[in-house]
Amino acid sequence: MKLTIFGKHPVPQGGFNGVMSIFEAIGFGRSGFEVTLAIPFENEQEHALLLEKHRVSSLDEFPKFGAKFKIVPVFPDGTNFDQTDVLVYQSYFPKDHELFWGLCQERGRLLTKNFPKFVTNSESLREGHIVGQFKQFDLIACALREDVALLDGDTTFAREFAGAYAYVPRGASPEMLHPGFKAGLPPTIGMDTPNNNEPESVQHYFEAIERLRRDYPDLRVLSVGREIPGANAEKVPFGRFDGIYERFFNQIHTYLTINYEHSPQHLQARVQQEVASWRRKAIYEVQNIEAQMSGAPLVGHRDNIIAELYIPGKTGFNFQDFDDAEAIYKTIKFTLDNHGELSRASRDFAVRNFSWDRCIELWSKAIRDRFQTLFG
Repeated sequence: MKLTIFGKHPVPQGGFNGVMSIFEAIGFGRSGFEVTLAIPFENEQEHALLLEKHRVSSLDEFPKFGAKFKIVPVFPDGTNFDQTDVLVYQSYFPKDHELFWGLCQERGRLLTKNFPKFVTNSESLREGHIVGQFKQFDLIACALREDVALLDGDTTFAREFAGAYAYVPRGASPEMLHPGFKAGLPPTIGMDTPNNNEPESVQHYFEAIERLRRDYPDLRVLSVGREIPGANAEKVPFGRFDGIYERFFNQIHTYLTINYEHSPQHLQARVQQEVASWRRKAIYEVQNIEAQMSGAPLVGHRDNIIAELYIPGKTGFNFQDFDDAEAIYKTIKFTLDNHGELSRASRDFAVRNFSWDRCIELWSKAIRDRFQTLFG
């Protein structure tokens, strides 16, 4: 069965795709699909500039980590956009939807997409933005069990769209993320960073980190993409995801989540505007999975972490007041002092529930069942 992943439009500071696109391609290939990763470009000039930047003659030269799949550029006139049995829609850029959605509908028999949190509550199921997604996609893969429970809870809705949705979490790679890489390293804190320079999202950690430096003279604090002056954090530059795995996640002993209430770019979804309990959360934060899979427990305010992405008191530890520096200090210190035990628990939880192989296995089964129902 042919499967095409319609990936994200390239961005100047990144590569030609995201982490999800690569691991979906790897996973679906292992599941027996003939996989093509299609990267959208507005024109040939844009494509040529990307090849020149990365010093390759073809997208198919980009790393595939030992997997077998094709990487091709696609264009609004349909060039390279072949017919396919299954089309996985990955891009979230409005421009891609404007230029390519018609082609996606024309070239793919079964259309599917993985959604982060998108159902606000049981009363919202009949609203246009939810029903509209079920009209666009033949199969919706819900990244959160909470959404599946809400969909299942409305018996009329569940009957009408039976087989049109399934639980498919977003995951991480146990091969690339591993606690063993931390052996011999000094105590190391990893800090999540907001999309822009919004110190309010992390400043509640500053006093605790200052105290921890006195407890651990060799303490390191790492952040990705930007410096955090108030924490004196070492910046790990943006780059390919496997490099960030190596230089960041595989080195940290604990991971501090941000207060998303002060990271406006994270707070664009309808659910965050309409449901009070989601106003301080991202709608899905795969970095929380990556940290735990690497053996780093989470630390964060109880309102900042999605409940089903960790085990409170075992793989993640909460404080209840952003102004309680003493509680924050003690919470972080506990994770550093008990790193061995917490690392094993975090790793075990993440691998058991969020390895990419498991995620794609769930999605592959739902695709095949849905395809059989629709096309026989």
